[in-house]
Amino acid sequence: MHVIILHGLHSIDIVIREKMDNEQLVIKWQNKIIDECQNRLNRDLTKDEKLFITSRTGFIALESIEDTIKTLDGQELFNYLKSEEKQ
Repeated sequence: MHVIILHGLHSIDIVIREKMDNEQLVIKWQNKIIDECQNRLNRDLTKDEKLFITSRTGFIALESIEDTIKTLDGQELFNYLKSEEKQ
């Protein structure tokens, strides 16, 4: 995490742009994970399956999901994406 000491409007603009860049990165990363899951399952993800991915916005969480899905196929991946649904 960056620590920025704000001195005027220019520094505030930098912080805002950095936040926007991080948000865009998260969206792209989530979409990449969704695409990978869809390729592995040979189908579109359901709304709830996508929510499992898009509800995570932290870099560590997304990295964990990405690493996990790369090791799963078929029923295991299906179960992972459904792992937080109420039974």
